Amino acid sequence: MKILNRIKDRFSTDVSAAVTFAIPTDMSALLDTDTDHIKTIATPKEVIKLAYGLQLAAGNAIAESMMGIDYYMAKLVKDTWQVEANHRIQSLLENPNDFNSGEELKFIIALDIFFLGESFLEIVRDGLGNVDAIYPMYGSTEVLKVDKETKVPAVYKNVVGDKTREIDAKDIIHIRRPKLQSRYGGMGDVMGASKVLNIVGKLQESQYKLYKQGVFPAGFLLVGGNAKAKEREALQKEIKERHSGVDNFAKIIPLNAENVKYQEVSRSPKDMMFSRDTRELREEILMLLRIPAPLLGKVEASSRAAMESMEYWFAKYRLNPLVQLIVSNLNKELVLPDYGEEYKLVSEEVVPEDKEYELKKTEMYLDKGVLTIDEVRAREGIDKL
Repeated sequence: MKILNRIKDRFSTDVSAAVTFAIPTDMSALLDTDTDHIKTIATPKEVIKLAYGLQLAAGNAIAESMMGIDYYMAKLVKDTWQVEANHRIQSLLENPNDFNSGEELKFIIALDIFFLGESFLEIVRDGLGNVDAIYPMYGSTEVLKVDKETKVPAVYKNVVGDKTREIDAKDIIHIRRPKLQSRYGGMGDVMGASKVLNIVGKLQESQYKLYKQGVFPAGFLLVGGNAKAKEREALQKEIKERHSGVDNFAKIIPLNAENVKYQEVSRSPKDMMFSRDTRELREEILMLLRIPAPLLGKVEASSRAAMESMEYWFAKYRLNPLVQLIVSNLNKELVLPDYGEEYKLVSEEVVPEDKEYELKKTEMYLDKGVLTIDEVRAREGIDKL
């Protein structure tokens, strides 16, 4: 519950927006197989427990970037797609319902897909059957019935607490990153990386327990003579009070060499992997989640060109595919059924200009005589020589 409360603070809306998931009807068959890659994938509930630390920061970095991307409706006019201002769908994406803003909706969709690989939206219609509002779906959503011939979902089941609803598929938008060998399920980044993230979590938990117990290694006090039980207990208590704890860690313990000796029996922190470099763990997680470290605030000495290259990579290989996934699903399940093929949803350009490439291309054009200096100056809005 503490983890969920922390997520709730991030959302400024219902915490269940962070945990929308679906269990496809064919999942049980997959779990019954001996396929190793299926067994190492976390369930949605297990993924929720991983919503902290670097993985939550990485998810937020993507979701917050997605908040600033605008969508527009375009209409096909004489073989040319032209943006149509003030279209109903565009207005809905900017103000989807009475509770969520358009930015919140984009954030929720992106975070759902990052963690679980899929996000569900519910379409609310007015008395005439027109789209009136769009809501992110909370709780657990799964395919309940499919068309016998097409195998396309016909009815979904949504469960929130003790309330269960059946919703017609025409009123559901299912945005997903397809999961291997699953007809209806999605695969999120955190879900796929869950095995490694769980290992890292266990290491962090072990470190926490070490410090909680006083950062004092387990071992034996070897007391000479026939010391009584009370004397041994008093000696043990004295050493624990005077020499255990973070403040006393690594300090010398004076013992009488003839009467009292300390013998460590536990493995050293190094042997238990407690000394594993934090940077190594961070880089491993970021590699799995495909997030550049500077986006999470770890800005090391780097040139401007390197930073621009990182931004270009992030936009082209991380944000753009996600935008295309969302746009294609909204077109298929929202725009096409209600407005036909003459309309489509488009996004603004996500990938920035590759300045280094453009510079090299311009230099080559000048060198080969493809362009003149005045032509390049005119293209840049500069007066001729």
